[in-house]
Amino acid sequence: MRKLRIAQIGVRHEHADGKMNAVRLQMQDTFEVVGIAAESPKWQEKEKDNRAYKGLQWMSQEELLAIPDLDAVLVETEMTELIDTAEKCFAKRLPIHIDKPGGSEELDRYAQLVNKYYEANLPFQVAYMFRGHPYMKFARKIAKSGVLGDVFELDANMHRNDTGRDDFRNWLAGYAGGAMFDYGSHLIDIAFEIFGAPEKVHCIRQRIVGDALYDNGVALLEYKKATATLRSCMSTPGGGRKLSLRGTNGTLEIQPIEQTTDEEHRYPLFDDKPLVVKMEILKDTPEYKAGKHEIPFHTTGRYIDQLEEFAAMLRGEVKNPYSAEYEITLQKLILAASGYIEW
Repeated sequence: MRKLRIAQIGVRHEHADGKMNAVRLQMQDTFEVVGIAAESPKWQEKEKDNRAYKGLQWMSQEELLAIPDLDAVLVETEMTELIDTAEKCFAKRLPIHIDKPGGSEELDRYAQLVNKYYEANLPFQVAYMFRGHPYMKFARKIAKSGVLGDVFELDANMHRNDTGRDDFRNWLAGYAGGAMFDYGSHLIDIAFEIFGAPEKVHCIRQRIVGDALYDNGVALLEYKKATATLRSCMSTPGGGRKLSLRGTNGTLEIQPIEQTTDEEHRYPLFDDKPLVVKMEILKDTPEYKAGKHEIPFHTTGRYIDQLEEFAAMLRGEVKNPYSAEYEITLQKLILAASGYIEW
């Protein structure tokens, strides 16, 4: 099976170099990276010594989009440039893996982009990083299967410690949604897939350390018989990320969502230890006996599972599991949960 020829536009997204490391170091049998283009010459100069891009051919975006037999593009630009870059890719009818939040702060243009890709039957994958993780797939399946009974509560957080990182905080302060918009979007995606569209959305934004950034966000999604409480704070000592589900027949807990901490970047990463999902069931179900269960999952990397799905989409082996309507409504929900719009 031939390798898929891919290239990346953008070095400014927080996941840009991590994504490149994944495809080059862990998926070299699946992908061949044939080019990298920065947002501007300034950013190419700034990132030229980044180990993730070592040995790659730097080029302009126009040169990259003209590469013969290019199978797909990883769109990893600054959030405000995601749509513009994706539209350039669509003009060349190139499939894309686009980072989150997919439409930045815009809804209408993003909806137009999504619809164009789906109508053209071109692979379009949005990089909410928990979509591919096997234990998160398990949690979503359990939540919808009835094993926990009627699930009435989802509680999750995406905490970091970014105190002292003035440049980073000043940059993110340019987005009114702050921590919930950037990091909480991963959790909103999970809640939306499990429960669907909420009846009401409540948003709380706070400034904890006193700078311009809304570094503490809480979103409460209210359903007829359930709630999802999602938190994202960027001034939490030690960080930490977890998820729990409660239903009329039991509970499920994943804590931590990612195990170890990279001290340089201050966010949790995977290691080679299994991640354990804890579940307790009150009454027997066809799948599980009553009692406590611990289900281990071995993880290969933050991005690998989703990018493997992307490769399968490019080869025509699987269809996109998320509809255009899902992606567009999710973007609307993220904007509401981050304080941009009313739900």
